Amino acid sequence: MMRRPSLVNLTLALILICGVIGFAIAVPARAATSSGNDRALKQFIQKRFHIADLKDIALSRPTPSPIAGLLTRTLTVNTARGTVKATMFTNPSGDKVIIGEYLDLNSDPWGRVNLSKLHLSDRATQGPADAPVTIVEFADFECPFCARAFSQIETLVNDKYKGKVKLIFKNFPLTMHPWARPAAIAAECIRRQNPADFWEFAQVLYTGQASI
Repeated sequence: MMRRPSLVNLTLALILICGVIGFAIAVPARAATSSGNDRALKQFIQKRFHIADLKDIALSRPTPSPIAGLLTRTLTVNTARGTVKATMFTNPSGDKVIIGEYLDLNSDPWGRVNLSKLHLSDRATQGPADAPVTIVEFADFECPFCARAFSQIETLVNDKYKGKVKLIFKNFPLTMHPWARPAAIAAECIRRQNPADFWEFAQVLYTGQASI
């Protein structure tokens, strides 16, 4: 019986180990012309990465990739600890596969996001305006994960990387949280009266989530 790998190990196996370009998997040629080509590919991947159940592996439909002569597919593997996805490139016959990462050298090599379409003015901010790094935080005051991240981000901005990072806070209340929107409105009202008080009020909201 094959042992089910952890999500971390599977992620490394599917993505990190393939490096910058990726690696090729040669599926038996006889599978290329059969109606069970996808099944043969799944079986190969199952054995290659020691996946316990073939049903945990899913393949999207092939679509044209940015690289001439190659098709692209999404490989999805469900594990006990979550879902792992990886991009695959195949030849037209489907008997050669590359699992890796497509890199466009015309894109930003740092992976920076174009912020020109985001409305970032007139928002709660911390850190110098000319900081070399900008963090845009989308947060929900009723979200426990936002509460956990809040103090960590504040520490980065005001302590560890003080003067080097600018933080911009954007309210993002989720409809599933009943008091998140009223809290965002109250926080915005406070910010407009006294921007410095916004951060103290945000801390109060996050600290008092259970009682609110």
